[in-house]
Amino acid sequence: MSSPRSASARLFGNTPGVLALAAGLALLAACSGPRQIRGLPPLVRVSQLQALSEPPQMTVRVQNPNSVPLSVARLDLEFSIDGEPVPLSGEVMTFEIIAQSAEEVEIPITLDQPKSTRLAAGNIDDQPGWEISGRLVAAGGRNWPFRAAGLFYPIPGVAGAWRATTTDSGFQPQ
Repeated sequence: MSSPRSASARLFGNTPGVLALAAGLALLAACSGPRQIRGLPPLVRVSQLQALSEPPQMTVRVQNPNSVPLSVARLDLEFSIDGEPVPLSGEVMTFEIIAQSAEEVEIPITLDQPKSTRLAAGNIDDQPGWEISGRLVAAGGRNWPFRAAGLFYPIPGVAGAWRATTTDSGFQPQ
């Protein structure tokens, strides 16, 4: 017949195993920090267009999906409305986008008279198409090509203002 174990032997008899399990769980918890996302391309889209501002301008939204900040050195872009190129009147300055955030950049544009009149009217039945393409150059020299297209819709109650929707992100899975 086996002898009964004392209460203290039952409580502390397996202490090394319990300590090893606790240490292993603590080590596992220390290694499972938040996942760092790096190297994803930024998303560049048209956000809106102001046809009646002086000069007319478009707002471009640049989104940083990464877990680290992105310093943009240059934004080279081409913009068209209904397939016709729209000249850009200014340069995009350098800017910083914090991690997993976005910045909106206003870029002056030059509209010819027919396009300016059409966009100033803000007809709800008129939905001009837009396309933007180019290259975003980061401060470290890395660059990402981008392309997006969509439609403009007039913003109710704001003369000559158009909101952009994206219908083609230009994303090509690899």
